Amino acid sequence: MLVAYLTTDEVNWNSAAQLAEESGIVLYPLTYHEQFLDVQFDAVLYDWDFIHPLKRQKIKEQLLADQFHVPVALHSYHWDNKERRRLRQKGIPVFRRLGSEIFRFLQGAINHGLIPNFADKKRP
Repeated sequence: MLVAYLTTDEVNWNSAAQLAEESGIVLYPLTYHEQFLDVQFDAVLYDWDFIHPLKRQKIKEQLLADQFHVPVALHSYHWDNKERRRLRQKGIPVFRRLGSEIFRFLQGAINHGLIPNFADKKRP
């Protein structure tokens, strides 16, 4: 399983790489340039607090517009509950911190072929 991870924080990258390895997931360091090429990955994970605010807005618009075809998750301390619920309704969880539960979610979503906003549909 190949999961793309967009973060600019070296500490979070190292923690995520270890957690991913423990879950049997290969973590790929996603860049801003690559962020819209999600079809090559089994899932995408965003470190929301370390994404530039202008990039955040663009990614958020894509998340809410159902433009992802793989499971997506993000972690952030700074999402309000209303926005968190909006994403959750689309099948995109917002975790408060980087932890093993994110990778368990992604692994389950990948194994079941679940994609955002289509809880009852699977990837082709």
